[in-house]
Amino acid sequence: MKDWFEQLFNRLFHWLPEKIFEWDVDPYFWKLVFMGLVVGLIAAAVLLALLASLNKYKNGKWTVPGKSLTRRFCLIWLAGFIIYDIGMYSEGPISLFTNAPMAVIHAFEMFILESDVAAIHDSFHENWFYMFLFSLVHLMAAGVSLIFVIKHFGFNIFAGFRMFMETHRRNGGKKDTYVFWGMNDPSYLLAKSIKQNYSNDDDYRIIVVRTGSDGDSTSVRNGLERLFNFLSLKNKDLERLRELGCLTTSTFTDLSKLNVSDLRDSGQAVDLFRTHLDLCQLAKILSLKTTENIHLFFLGDDAASNIQSITNLKADETILDFVQGGTSRKVKFYCRARYNSVHRVIEDDHLLENIEVKVVDSSHISIEQLKQNVELHPVNYVNIEKDATVSSPFNALVVGFGEVGIDAVRFLYEFGAFVKHGTAKGGKVERSDFHCNVVDARMPVIAGPFLANAPAITTELMLKDGTKIPRRDTPDTDATPLLSLHELDMKGVVFFKKLEDWVKTLNYVVIAANDDEQNMALAVRIFKLAVRYRPDMEHFRILVCVKDDDDGHIRRTAEHYNRLWAAEQVGRKNGTPLHQKEVPANEHTDAPITVFGLSDTIYTYEYIVSDELEVKAREFKDRYDRSIAALRQQLGEPVQKTDTWDDEYKDLMQLTEGFIGKSPTFSGMMRLRRIQSQNLQNCFHQFTKQRMAQLALGDSLLKVFSSKSFFRKDNDIKYTWMDGAQPIDAVVNVLDVLARTEHLRWCASHEILGYRDVDEKSFKDEAKLLHGCIKPWEELTQEIQSYDYNIVDVSLGIVSSEDAEN
Repeated sequence: MKDWFEQLFNRLFHWLPEKIFEWDVDPYFWKLVFMGLVVGLIAAAVLLALLASLNKYKNGKWTVPGKSLTRRFCLIWLAGFIIYDIGMYSEGPISLFTNAPMAVIHAFEMFILESDVAAIHDSFHENWFYMFLFSLVHLMAAGVSLIFVIKHFGFNIFAGFRMFMETHRRNGGKKDTYVFWGMNDPSYLLAKSIKQNYSNDDDYRIIVVRTGSDGDSTSVRNGLERLFNFLSLKNKDLERLRELGCLTTSTFTDLSKLNVSDLRDSGQAVDLFRTHLDLCQLAKILSLKTTENIHLFFLGDDAASNIQSITNLKADETILDFVQGGTSRKVKFYCRARYNSVHRVIEDDHLLENIEVKVVDSSHISIEQLKQNVELHPVNYVNIEKDATVSSPFNALVVGFGEVGIDAVRFLYEFGAFVKHGTAKGGKVERSDFHCNVVDARMPVIAGPFLANAPAITTELMLKDGTKIPRRDTPDTDATPLLSLHELDMKGVVFFKKLEDWVKTLNYVVIAANDDEQNMALAVRIFKLAVRYRPDMEHFRILVCVKDDDDGHIRRTAEHYNRLWAAEQVGRKNGTPLHQKEVPANEHTDAPITVFGLSDTIYTYEYIVSDELEVKAREFKDRYDRSIAALRQQLGEPVQKTDTWDDEYKDLMQLTEGFIGKSPTFSGMMRLRRIQSQNLQNCFHQFTKQRMAQLALGDSLLKVFSSKSFFRKDNDIKYTWMDGAQPIDAVVNVLDVLARTEHLRWCASHEILGYRDVDEKSFKDEAKLLHGCIKPWEELTQEIQSYDYNIVDVSLGIVSSEDAEN
């Protein structure tokens, strides 16, 4: 076979050119042409196989890289492979195959400016045409490498030039400067949202500080290592920076590892930007080119590093000089960390009033987002009677007891507190039936802090071997546990056996494990079980926590099954479950499966920078204070001055005259957190009260609430008309039940915060978490009960609502 192939090659090599062209030719020239064709076919086959293995089959064809640089690389590599494989040709055509592996290596070496001429036989060295092609291919490879270097290194040069020009612009001052320490997904999403929030580029600027990972070694700040750091900029980050069009600079010092504690603790300012971080241009922009607000974001995955970096930077000379340069100037740090007592210390540690720190907790925000959607409140999954009491139980399941799972349990425990039907009038006001099963494979390890922080809640811990560990610190030791914490694997047989029983009576499911795909898969399984075992899906909702869904696959999956169920309902209603003609194939619906917690909905200007949650809490407190003042004024009573949100903050943080520079007390700190959280929860729970009133009374009777003549005296619990007429009994009954519901919610919120009851009704100890009002409704005085009525009035727009808005 080899001899036959050799004879064929020689015949084509010598005879074919002479017969076709009938002229004397250089044998080496035609040898080069023929071998080039053969090797080209071989290399093309190899390259096509490589591209096929690296790309997906889509729309009936193989997709190949669309980037021009990629195409150039492939073509030049192919030419280099051919050149080297021909140049190493020795004895017989078979050597084209045996030399191919080395030709592959030499072809790649061209792109790192390596040329192995020694591998080429001498006969080819003397052929000017071959050597021209050899040199040309290497030149083109060097060009591709140069383009790659310029793409990255050139970006850094241009970025440095832009920073230089920004610091030397005349009248270059802007109101807001946003500085991101590092670029990751949360930073990119937030920067993109900030950019969309501004209509005028002259009002703000965004600066991204790219950080090194080699500590503060001086070797990183000079020489080739610095160059390689520039070149290490990922294509993803490069495209993001170009999309944002923001300024960017870099530092090769780890801010969190700077040892400036001695100077910081002594109260001395530290010149971190210029001396330690080598960010002189950034310091100039912050100090000279920013007129009002500096926002610094530390949104990395390492919470400890974020906290330490902010702690160091709060003592920076540039930051302190900026805030002391005018009363309107403010610096705000944003720290990505868990919203707990340990991490929130950095919020409480203030050097100056106009330096603030905000802890950014995506898990906490994701649950707060649920509270803003009344359709996702537990009130929609129970039976509301005509007097606003609840006649059906509320059963919930939370899968995953991590950060989101814990916050979900707190949400359901508080917002699932209703007055049980039949207990509203006279006797003991009871909470309607409530139970929540919580599942996690690591439950015995992670449940401890939750149980310790909420001693007033009746719970039981269920171990995987069947052992029950009840924990009832309440006086009623026979009370049915409201929470059952199960040590179960969400993929295990025991869990699915229990799930078959639970799903029959479940109202609410929250799936919050750590894997997005796994969460969605479990949601689909629970949906199918619900369809199989439940008589209906009227009071049933599955919420799936998904953090990353860039391609929309998980959301499309949820919509697919929601659409199937909507179509199923129509088909069954019409008696044709296999077909229906009302639900379009592209209809959007979010029930019964709802996706929440997506990063692109959390890391936004509204939730992080402008802090929409706090704004809503402030608005509710302001409406509450103004409505009470308007009522007292209407009745001719003296109007008492109330502290605003900021007044309370300054007072309890000891930022008022006479206390400045002194530490706030623990009791003051705990009171501040309690009243601020209550204002926020009151804001969200007003949607529940409004829905309950609507379901109980209907829209026609709700108009009574907007009547200015319908009121209740301060510290009283009875409503009347201004003309002395008796109000409608049905309306008053609902208001009475809503006030009792508010008290149950208030008690639940304090129990979940860790507060316990004491005998004396007026006693409060914020440090020991004791409060005398965590009692049954019937044990409260009329004055204390009136506070719950106040919240109901503000939520429904009663008590001179027009005056409250003026």
